[in-house]
Amino acid sequence: RILLKTGTKSDWEQAINFSPLLGEVCIYTDRFQTEVNGELVWVPGIKVGDGETNINDLPFVGDEYITDEEIAVVCNQNFQGSDVVNI
Repeated sequence: RILLKTGTKSDWEQAINFSPLLGEVCIYTDRFQTEVNGELVWVPGIKVGDGETNINDLPFVGDEYITDEEIAVVCNQNFQGSDVVNI
């Protein structure tokens, strides 16, 4: 069993003196909300520490390749009814 640091966006924003260790994974349970099949769902996000940068200054994994808006479009296209999972 592996336990990763997990919290809400609000929790992480309050972590002003926290710099994750190199390779330490931090999960945002509610990076942003989007509508999927008429239902609002939370989309999670992941950040990986570099050992120096504050959690709030680290980019989300994949941010250099895709925006939140593009993620929302993909979610809306791929989730169907019962496939929607609120995290």
